[in-house]
Amino acid sequence: MAYEPEDTFRLRLRDRIDICHPRRIGTTTELSEVVGEMHRGHIYLIIGLPDLRDVKAFGLAFTELLQPAREDVYRVDHNGVISMYYRIEDEDIKVSAPFLVFQPDLESSPTGGDNAVESAIRACDETWDKQHRKWVYSANCCPIFVVMFSSSSLSVYGSAFTHKWVFQGLTQACITFTNIIDPSAFGTLARLLWALRQSVSHLQEWYRKTVLASVFPQFYDRLHPATTSVQDQTGAIVGFCYFRRIEPHDKVFLAFAAKRDHAFAVKFTPRYCAEAHRFLAEANCAPDLVYCGSPYTEFPGYTRMQMVVTEFCPEGLILWEIARKPLRDKLRDAIALLHSQGMVHGDLRWQNILVDRDGHIRLIDFDWAGIEGVARCPDDLAEDVPWPAEPGALITKEHDRYMLERVFKPEAALR
Repeated sequence: MAYEPEDTFRLRLRDRIDICHPRRIGTTTELSEVVGEMHRGHIYLIIGLPDLRDVKAFGLAFTELLQPAREDVYRVDHNGVISMYYRIEDEDIKVSAPFLVFQPDLESSPTGGDNAVESAIRACDETWDKQHRKWVYSANCCPIFVVMFSSSSLSVYGSAFTHKWVFQGLTQACITFTNIIDPSAFGTLARLLWALRQSVSHLQEWYRKTVLASVFPQFYDRLHPATTSVQDQTGAIVGFCYFRRIEPHDKVFLAFAAKRDHAFAVKFTPRYCAEAHRFLAEANCAPDLVYCGSPYTEFPGYTRMQMVVTEFCPEGLILWEIARKPLRDKLRDAIALLHSQGMVHGDLRWQNILVDRDGHIRLIDFDWAGIEGVARCPDDLAEDVPWPAEPGALITKEHDRYMLERVFKPEAALR
């Protein structure tokens, strides 16, 4: 890759543009220049940067290339790792969120592998204000771009925080630099830098929306679900924000509408019988089913996992807590109503039967429910529960009745 003084580069570039009117690929900043020229089917890329032997100056110039200096952006250099932060402010919130980590290591050959990426992310995390980090963690999964640059290659990674920092390569392979580079390599590098700069801009806007929308603390033990709105049966868009997991479940979340006037239970499960749920909901024996379908609204054909959004029962009590009340007949009536439609529930354990303060039955978890003769038990039945059928067996009405009678036995509370 060749370099030349900036003044002669600008003059030559201006003359060339006047003659060829090439399509420009890349970006231009005050500190550094990346310009791609398309002429007669070939792409030419020239980078004007400070002396590569000055690692600090090079790092500042490269990050300036991706994100020009602004009042709401600042950089922190920690042990040679440059972290870029975006200030997010309104009347109530003043926090900073990292969006780019850049580690130049111009003396080594490859980009260092996983250990080098982990080290760069750790350096960013150490320089992040603890209070700001706590607030942003509560609002989203803190995605950042990590750029690893050595004397011979460049790689881009994406990182996010679950219960720890995780990362994955975004470029299919390291883009290597040599003294002689074919035009396709120039084009690849130019397009990568252009795409990265656009992505940085989008990430900043995403941070601003998610953080400012977080009007109350939230808690995540892992990466929270990405889908925050669904379309109900009437076609209306229902938006919500995740608050916490509903213990002890691993894939069930409590969520609130934007104005916090409605609460939802959001569940992710391999299968779910929406027909059985909606039927009992219409009979006031189950929570309202807001949505059941693909967790990815842009991919409605995705079927490996179902996203289920129901109304949350804030006063819902486990049946055993108030089992002395005359609820047995109500529960039997609800199951008989389901059976009258040729459907079965399959998982009538006490933790799946709620009762509100008015004494109304609320059946939940229709994962195994379905048409009798079609619905089956899962292959991974818990061994500590005396199920009426073997794993994978068809679920019958007799199975529901057996489980129903066990609900009211004292030992069932321990299951």
